[in-house]
Amino acid sequence: MASSLLRGFPSTGNAYSLFKPSLVLESDHSGPPPRKTPRLDQSTHASAKGKGRAGDGGIQRVKIQFCSAPIDPQSYLNSSKQVVVQSVRAILTLPANGTTSISLPASFEDVSSAVRNVISIRKQGDELYNSIQMEIDKAVSNMARELSRQPSRDLNWLEIFVSLMEWFEKRVNLLRSLFADLDYGYVLRNSSLKQIRDLCFEKVCNAVVNHPECVARTTKGIEEWVKAERNSTLFHPSATEDVVMTDVKGDFSHRDTVRRLSKFLTTVSLYESHLLEPYVRATVSYYTAETRLLAPKLAATKYFTHCDTRLKEEEDRVRDTLHESSLADVLHATESALLSEEVLKSLAKQATAQLITQRDVNALGRLYHLHERVNKLIILEAAFRVEVQNTIQKIVTDTANDDNMIPILLQEKAFLDKALVEAFHERPFTNTTVGATDNNETENGRPFAHATRTAFERGFAARKRKPAEMIAKYIDTAMRKGQREESEDDFWKELDAVLGLYRFTPDKDVFRTFYERALARRLLMAKSASDDFEKEVIRRLKEGYDPEFGKGEEKFKDLALSKDLMEEYKHQLARSHSGIKSENLTMSAMVLQYSSWPFKKWKGKVHLPTDMQNSIVGFETFYKKKHQRHVLDWNHSLGSAVLTARFNDGEGNGTEIKELSVSLLQAVVVLLFNEEDEWTFSSIQERTGIETKDLQSTLQSLACGKIRVLTKKPLGKDVAETDSFVFNFKFKNPKRKIHIPGIQQREIIEEQKETERVIDQDRTAFIDAAIVRIMKGAKKLHHEELKARTIDALKAHFIPSITDIKRQIEKLVEKDYLERDEKDKGVFHYVS
Repeated sequence: MASSLLRGFPSTGNAYSLFKPSLVLESDHSGPPPRKTPRLDQSTHASAKGKGRAGDGGIQRVKIQFCSAPIDPQSYLNSSKQVVVQSVRAILTLPANGTTSISLPASFEDVSSAVRNVISIRKQGDELYNSIQMEIDKAVSNMARELSRQPSRDLNWLEIFVSLMEWFEKRVNLLRSLFADLDYGYVLRNSSLKQIRDLCFEKVCNAVVNHPECVARTTKGIEEWVKAERNSTLFHPSATEDVVMTDVKGDFSHRDTVRRLSKFLTTVSLYESHLLEPYVRATVSYYTAETRLLAPKLAATKYFTHCDTRLKEEEDRVRDTLHESSLADVLHATESALLSEEVLKSLAKQATAQLITQRDVNALGRLYHLHERVNKLIILEAAFRVEVQNTIQKIVTDTANDDNMIPILLQEKAFLDKALVEAFHERPFTNTTVGATDNNETENGRPFAHATRTAFERGFAARKRKPAEMIAKYIDTAMRKGQREESEDDFWKELDAVLGLYRFTPDKDVFRTFYERALARRLLMAKSASDDFEKEVIRRLKEGYDPEFGKGEEKFKDLALSKDLMEEYKHQLARSHSGIKSENLTMSAMVLQYSSWPFKKWKGKVHLPTDMQNSIVGFETFYKKKHQRHVLDWNHSLGSAVLTARFNDGEGNGTEIKELSVSLLQAVVVLLFNEEDEWTFSSIQERTGIETKDLQSTLQSLACGKIRVLTKKPLGKDVAETDSFVFNFKFKNPKRKIHIPGIQQREIIEEQKETERVIDQDRTAFIDAAIVRIMKGAKKLHHEELKARTIDALKAHFIPSITDIKRQIEKLVEKDYLERDEKDKGVFHYVS
């Protein structure tokens, strides 16, 4: 039975094989001993067991006796403690002469068993923990002494420090493996204690890493490392010489040391205080000094290029050596030092001016990015606005280059639109119809687009009226030329760009006046390339800018009615004169309404040839029969004629026939030479009745221009009342159809004066109407408020000057539309 029980014991090692027990069976009851001890085997174990209990009816005991002497518990405990302490000492002993081997007093398994014996069997974990703690203290003290003995205080010391900390970390990890039973069998049950790994790192941090001398040396090493890297790349500033650019690559040989340092300090939770913060302080100090040196010496664009390169260097350095979480702090420190508000304000304007002049959109984008990084876009936006305004102002005030004003402005606007999209990431304002988004979007949403618009408006205001006038004249030229070789899309794209400039001028009425007068001349003289294009421009101006442009549509209605009227007249004339076809009747007239056309009644005089006068009388008779209450005023200054002229060399060697396209006044003068070959100025004036100034300009265009069908005596560029004129029979020109233009300079000056006069008259009427309308609604207003309201009411058409407003107020007081308050002369009342 006893043998059966022993065979059931578990065996987990070779301990039991060393024992040699002897078995003695004892019985508690008296009686004769059993006659025979049965031999049991595995197959009869269960049945024999049952029979024994039934036959004996009592309890039997088994005694186990060991051959070897028993182990003394206290001796075994002391031995275990000694093994553990010696193991800690051996593991944490600094390596000598480069050796890295560890001489333990026992095998790893025996050391682990010793730890288990002390804490689990003998329950003396506190004493063992204290002993281990003492050994750790000794080891850490030895590390501190070793580091303090190192003479170097630069990067070499930093390498020694990092290597020592890495060695320590590896040994601590070994201790943690050996003493796992201590951590999980004892420390976890005592919340006030630290696990072996944490205890070791706490000790080394307190005695070594956080020691003031060690902190100072570590900080110094970090500063020297990063300074050496920064000094070895890109720029080498000198206090006495200009900054020199170099292609020398940086020295990155110590980056591995810093990476290892970063890893260790992260392990002991000292990364920010011992590495990141010194790095950031060194960064601020270095770049502040560099900025102080470079900003005054480098050109603005080169300095910003330098900043961009430095920031990329710092990003690369941080990603390669530090935690990526530190990137924001390091870049912020770099940006704050390199791109301070003071530096940006001093350099942004210069850089912006240079880049706009060079049309460098990519560099503008980099400049934008740098300002965006430090949240100083407002500085760049202000510099950008000022530079664009200066550029536009310079263009519009260049009086010697007025003819090229609009093409240059278009080029500038195209570049700025591209810069807005590609450099500043904003949508430029549309060129044509003002959409709801453009009207309602705040300046904060598109600061650079608003800055561009403001710059154009202020630049245009530097020379009042002229930009608006030149825009209208440019459109006039474009509508005369038409699209020619351009595609229709390109034509409208260019025209839309020109119309886009209209939004920037404060003198909307000036543009409208010049545009309408030019449109009228194009239509009357049949100089427009396409009526469809003209109508489309009017539609865009009307819908996108000002409903007042809708008056242009009335001109086309007048022309259509006039055309129908003329066809009816010719058909009637052909019927009354049998055998004459209507298309052979050369007289053509346009009947227009004064309200739709920007022309006043012509006050000039001219005696037309008999056949011309008869044609006019005939048409008047026809017209009055249809419109008895209408009065026709003939404007012969706008008339034109086509003359057939014969020229020869005066010796009968041949005749050349030319068709001369001339004004009506030119035709009247030239026809006189059918009667005589030579006329004096006075005789011409007597026959034609043309006023002196008009006759002088007419004769000058015929005798002094590029195409001279008359010869003036004496020769000269100007026409005097004493001159005489001879028909130029020797006139030569390869073209058969020849247009003889008028004297453009005189016509332009007179047209300019007339247009300016009309604008001034209209503005006076607008100011009066606005003041009366405002006062009629308010009844009583102070002088200052009345001026402000008047400006606000008229700003969509033009910006009236304070002087003009004051003058019209006084005139309205004189006319009894307004009256001053008896007590306060600065207050006005509306007189109903």
